[in-house]
Amino acid sequence: MTVLVWDEVGSKKFEAALDRGVLYLEDCSGVVWNGLASISEKTSINVEPVYWDGRKFNDIVTLGEYSATLFAFTYPEEFQDYQGILDIANGFHLLDQRLKRFGLSYRTMIGDDVLSINKGYKIHVVYNLMALISDIDHDSLSDSVEAIKFEWELTSVPIDVAGYEPTSHFILDTTNAPSGLVTAVEGKLYGNLTVNASLPPLSYFLNLATQDW
Repeated sequence: MTVLVWDEVGSKKFEAALDRGVLYLEDCSGVVWNGLASISEKTSINVEPVYWDGRKFNDIVTLGEYSATLFAFTYPEEFQDYQGILDIANGFHLLDQRLKRFGLSYRTMIGDDVLSINKGYKIHVVYNLMALISDIDHDSLSDSVEAIKFEWELTSVPIDVAGYEPTSHFILDTTNAPSGLVTAVEGKLYGNLTVNASLPPLSYFLNLATQDW
């Protein structure tokens, strides 16, 4: 028989911090996104109770899709085109243009009571995103200058995945994944000595994940 044991050394895992943001353009090429401050992921799963003669007998679950609020102190110049800011020529920009869909990847760090935040990380990859920027306040100059934090509401359109429910979001947990798989995924997402950073179809990563590593 196995006895449950609480608070063993190395068992107190947590997630903290965000880094390595990458924006993926229409041609699937990747651009570094410096200045990411935070991403607040939202759940959109809906549960509708079903009653018969005043008694609950079931729940109808409607699966959701990825949505989030993204905060950043800056963003790649290429991202302007995706939020409806069109560069005409010589620094002249037209606003309120059509929004475009894009891809995004970022890491969240994993820590424990032994290695702090150096235990590993999760790579998040999201497809078919659209960003709606929130209101921006431009305050008058003063003795105290504070950088503007930009905010966008992100929504996505799920992708059909054979054998699974549609999704636009996957995560690779490096504390559980084989090192070869991590290297292969990062080589695509971040580039290496032979290929540029890119975002291949979700099916590509699914095929990688199901190989015998």
